[in-house]
Amino acid sequence: MARDESKNTFEKRLDILIFAVHSNRNITVTDVIDCVIETTRMTARKCLNDLVEIGYLEKVDIYRYKASAKSNELFGVKDA
Repeated sequence: MARDESKNTFEKRLDILIFAVHSNRNITVTDVIDCVIETTRMTARKCLNDLVEIGYLEKVDIYRYKASAKSNELFGVKDA
């Protein structure tokens, strides 16, 4: 069971990261809920903050996030 939970946790964050990297704009918690994963606002916010903490997303302001240079490089996307 713990392995399934770990896989689910990883996949949520990976899906958010892929969305952020390929988005033409900054993303919000609402974007994550509407376009990426069916979850609560609290879980979406936690996922975004985890990705900020490890350097894959940058917090633009209180509501918006963007992919970091590290993420763009990982996925071969030119910085916007």
